[in-house]
Amino acid sequence: MTPREAAIITAYTEISFGGKNFHHFHEYVEEKFGHPVWTHEMADKEFWLKLKELSRDDFMELVKSISQKGQSMYIEKIKEDIASIIKFIAKHKDKDQNYDWDEGTINGLEIAFQVVRKHMAKNDE
Repeated sequence: MTPREAAIITAYTEISFGGKNFHHFHEYVEEKFGHPVWTHEMADKEFWLKLKELSRDDFMELVKSISQKGQSMYIEKIKEDIASIIKFIAKHKDKDQNYDWDEGTINGLEIAFQVVRKHMAKNDE
C-alpha cells in the first residue's frame, strides 16, 4: 500500500494507516481542504465528517483500482489490510461507545473486501 493509499483509507474510515507516515496523511488532508490544516482541527467530529465527504471519490476509486490492477501480490496485501480493518470494526464497534461507526464506512470497507475476494477467486480459477 502506498502512503497516499494509506492516507485515503485513513481519511475515509478514520482508522489510522501508515503509522509513522502521518505527514503523508496531513498532506492529503490539506490537499482535500485546499488550505493549511492544524492538527488540533483534527480533533473535531465535524472535521472528520467533512474529510470523509471530500475523500469519498478517492476511496471509491481506490476500491475500483484494486480490481483493475490485477497484481496478485498487491491485491493480497490490500485484502489482508481490509480484512484487518473489518476484524477491527467487528471487535470494537459495539465496545467503543465514543466512536460513530456509521454504515457508510462499514459498507465501503465491505464493498472493498468483496471486490478483492471476487478478484482473488478469478485468479484462483
